[in-house]
Amino acid sequence: MEYENKLTGNGLDALQTFIQHCDSRYFTASEISGFTEEDCLYARNAIFAKSGWIFSNQKLASYFQKYSWYKPTVTSDSFTDGMLNKYQIANRDLIVAYEAEGSGSNIDDATYISAVKQAIGG
Repeated sequence: MEYENKLTGNGLDALQTFIQHCDSRYFTASEISGFTEEDCLYARNAIFAKSGWIFSNQKLASYFQKYSWYKPTVTSDSFTDGMLNKYQIANRDLIVAYEAEGSGSNIDDATYISAVKQAIGG
């Protein structure tokens, strides 16, 4: 809880902003443009952590234990995409595309917005 309290003030960095809001709003490529490989690891897995994913990777388990909202209840065997909301799916796909493009150098917001609309049937 102490760690999380440090994150709730003004001036959150981009990663912490993503982690806090990945399940409640769409992010854009420009908002994550400075993410490192490690940032992407935490951002992508925050989406699953918010759905209760139980991490077998100790580094990830320890990282998300710092958040009061993290309630590990879902095993990888029982997890389905149906447990994610539309924001989580779109933001996961953004991070995956960003990683696939080598830090997102070829991802622009227009391409991403188009992909989001397609993903949610818009």
